[in-house]
Amino acid sequence: MLLASSLLIVAAAGGLALAGHWALGVGLLLVAAMTAISVRWPAVSVSALLLAAYLPSIPYFAVALPAVGALKRSDSGTWGQPFGGLQISDIVLLAMLAAACLIVLKRHLSSDQPRAARRVPLMVWLPAGLFACWMFIEVARNLGRYGISAPGEFRFEYLGLAVVPYLCVAARDITCQRRLLWVLLVGTLFVPLALVPVIGANKGWTVGADSRFFPASVSLGLFYGAGALVLAKARRVVRTPTWLVAVTVGLVGVFVFIDGNRSVWLAGAGAVLVTALLRAFPRQSIRRDGVAVAAAVCASLAVSWVALASLPVAVSGTSASSTRGSSTSPAHSNPLAYVQTRGIAYVDPSADRDSAWRMAVWRSAFRQIRAVPVVGVGFGGYWNFPIPSISKYPVKVQPHDVYIQTWLKTGGVGLLLYLASIAGVFAYVFRAWIRTQASGKPIPVLLVTIGVIVLISSSLFMVVYSFADTSLLWTGLALGAAATQLPGSPRAPGAS
Repeated sequence: MLLASSLLIVAAAGGLALAGHWALGVGLLLVAAMTAISVRWPAVSVSALLLAAYLPSIPYFAVALPAVGALKRSDSGTWGQPFGGLQISDIVLLAMLAAACLIVLKRHLSSDQPRAARRVPLMVWLPAGLFACWMFIEVARNLGRYGISAPGEFRFEYLGLAVVPYLCVAARDITCQRRLLWVLLVGTLFVPLALVPVIGANKGWTVGADSRFFPASVSLGLFYGAGALVLAKARRVVRTPTWLVAVTVGLVGVFVFIDGNRSVWLAGAGAVLVTALLRAFPRQSIRRDGVAVAAAVCASLAVSWVALASLPVAVSGTSASSTRGSSTSPAHSNPLAYVQTRGIAYVDPSADRDSAWRMAVWRSAFRQIRAVPVVGVGFGGYWNFPIPSISKYPVKVQPHDVYIQTWLKTGGVGLLLYLASIAGVFAYVFRAWIRTQASGKPIPVLLVTIGVIVLISSSLFMVVYSFADTSLLWTGLALGAAATQLPGSPRAPGAS
């Protein structure tokens, strides 16, 4: 089956090459090779995605990456499009989609498992499948008007969702889940922290919301990684020394605090609340690990206090390079003042520059939604928000809200299908969480617990941002773990 699929892709690539589209043909060959890898080695596929899309999204790290041959980087730090319009991350995501289809087809045709074990969870796949079909319609309807820009915008906004179905079907045995757990911990937690010296050397050792070490999506990944590490240590899934866990939590706390990504603060508050409600931290671990984690959080606040009081704080319009060597007179004398300055957006959004800008964009988006509330505008036109009160030029960026974005592009039909998909995933993972409490299997218990936390936390994050890679990766891994715990779900050999 894999061989036949690969031969079809090779044939298509050969046809494109003969027609003169060499770059796109090479891109398709890479998709075929990556599909074979994704079917066999999910950890390699996820690692490739982190290397191709996640780490280069750190701006001051991306500028230090050398360009190699045809692989040129854009100003945003992402890799260019050397393969006929396909980015490296696109190749990995397309391969994940193809691999997911092949794995499902192989299990459906397999006679090794009973019919009930090959059944697909309807509450997950029905709304998700309908949403995918509707997205295809929204792309196809605009092909005549926008051409290749229609699938191009879809790729830019929604192709990242491919990691969820892929991990749901690929991460079905305990060994694979453990390996992917470590891939996510290393790729989203330890590697970004190790890059801090490189980031600081490139941007200057300034702090504050206008001189961030990490963008919001990476800061959210740090938070998830630290939380997953703490829970994994408490449940004895990992053997990381307690002192290393405490140091890691302390470092994450410092950067999450001084970077001032309020969307991460909101998502983090939701995550902490859900963790408490689920009683996800075992009582027997509170005395051993809880004290160390609490001490690390307190230490991170103290370090943040010193950083905000002694390091230069960049102000709006100040470049990173110009802040080097500036006076150490801080803009915020302590964390409390910093929280008050950043937290005003929660109680009075109009008093905050960024929040007021977002609200103006949302109002402009709703004016466009009212014209096509049911089917949306479709893909291909990208973004155009006329806001005379802010700028004489239309705003050309996405609306910084997944729900408004989905409503505008896919209409009320698409938004309802998306919300139904999220509800189905949450219901499935939550059912698995209830079931795992008596299973005594630490890895599935850990992963489905993280899944419940991430689903709620990321829903809050998406109020002011688009999809985050780490949210999708943890959700997909949780679905894979849930599928090993509920009846009527296929299990890979070796699952326990």
